[in-house]
Parts: sequence; C-alpha cells; structure tokens
Amino acid sequence: MKIREIGILCCLLIALTVTSLAQTSWVETSGIAPIDNITPQQARQQALKSARQLAIEQVCGIKIQAETMVKEQILAGDFIHAISNGEIIGEEILKEEVLIEQADSRLAPNLTYKVSIKAKVRKMAGDPDPNFRIDLQLNRTAFQDGDELVISVKSSMDCYINVINITADDQAILLFPNKFSKDNAVKAGATFQIPSEQSKASGIALKVGRIPGHKTDSEIIKVIATKTPLDMYSLLSLSGDFGEMGTVQTALKDLIMTISRVPMYQRAEAGAMYEISGP
Repeated sequence: MKIREIGILCCLLIALTVTSLAQTSWVETSGIAPIDNITPQQARQQALKSARQLAIEQVCGIKIQAETMVKEQILAGDFIHAISNGEIIGEEILKEEVLIEQADSRLAPNLTYKVSIKAKVRKMAGDPDPNFRIDLQLNRTAFQDGDELVISVKSSMDCYINVINITADDQAILLFPNKFSKDNAVKAGATFQIPSEQSKASGIALKVGRIPGHKTDSEIIKVIATKTPLDMYSLLSLSGDFGEMGTVQTALKDLIMTISRVPMYQRAEAGAMYEISGP
C-alpha cells in the first residue's frame, strides 16, 4: 500500500505483561544467518532469532512459517496463525561460530553466522475465547490505483486493536495506531473506522497503489485485537516513517515474540485480502 497525506505512524500504548500457568521445557536448537551486506553482529542477532523460533516450534508443536503470502495468494489468516502460544523465559548460548564456504577459489567465500542455544520455553495454558470475535470489513475488495482504502472493525468485546498491512512487495507495516489516531480502544458492538471521519475531514487518507510494472497486486489487512493494551510500537522492530517492520519473515519473527506473551483467551484476529488493478 502507498500511504499518502499521513504522518509518521506511531503507537502510544501501555506495555503488556502477562503471567499465566504454563508448562516449561528445555530444548537445544541452532540458528544461522548469512553475513551478506550486514555486520557480523547483525547476523548474530538474526541467527539468535531463528534459534529461538525453532525452540518455540519444538515445545509448542507449531510450525512457524513466513510465507510470501501476497505473491502466493494465501489468505491473511495464515500470516498470524503460525504465531505460537509460547515464549522463551530462559536461555544459554552453547556455541557461536562463523562458517566459511568457498566452492570456487576465484570467488569470495560465503560467510554464515551460526548460534546454538539451550532455551527454556514456556507454553501458555488456555484456549481462544469463543466469545471474543473480530469482524473486519474493507470498503471494497477490488481497487484501482489511487483509490482510498477504509477499514471497519467491530468487536464482540471491549478491546484494543493493532492493524498491520502486508504489502505487495512482501513488507509489513504497522498501519494503526498512528500519529493522528493514537487511541486504539474499541467498544463492544461499535464500528471503528480507519481512517475515522474526523481524520478524513482533516485530509488524512489511505491510498493504494500497485508495484510499478504490475497489472494487478494483492495486499492484506490484518487486525490483532487484545483485551488488554498491547504496545506494538515499543516492542516491535520498526523503522522508517510508516511503522515499517521489514519483510514478512522479519516481521513474523518479531510478532512471535510479542503476541505469544498474550494468552490465547485474551486475543482475537481477523484478516482480509484485496486486489489493486489499473488500466
């Protein structure tokens, strides 16, 4: 999505701390990351994220995947469904090393950072609340370049919402809350609109656009609702002017560590896909 006439997206919420009865397990995993156009320290952090992700997968029995959903036309629900209901509460680094691979002596070697850890993973207890439901509606499902997007959200319970946009070039953006609309509280049964009528009257609009050279693109809106305030802005790795989380894969890893702290019965999700076409 191309977002015009809107300032820097930010989120002013209260950090959420959750304690819950849960089972814990120790597991050993390894993660790797290529040292390619990044520093060894950055590669180390990526390798650690991968190792932690695998640890949660093993304990919670959930395969965490970062599909390129927009290109693959996979429904929005698949983006967050993979987030496990577990978190790492203890960790020991067992080994760190830089792996060197050079198939041809005439070429520069490929460097990969590998980290092996022993992690204590807590699997949260509980199941989703069947009475906590989110209804997500877009003003349309097929747009032309430059059309305005309006998002409507209705919840069965009082809650707090965060809205993520998955763009056609596989980027994730924290779309709401933003600089002009910081209050993300939604009352049960009331329709919450993004942007609001007041914001639209102030000249704020969300406008969609295709990737140059593409005839049609697909994008996704994902709503994550929690019964208690969740501060995604301070907990996620954001950059740029529009709350950018980076690629879908990078965003998913961060969301795993963030949303998994919220018990299943305290969160609900909804997703919608739309297409952008042009002449």
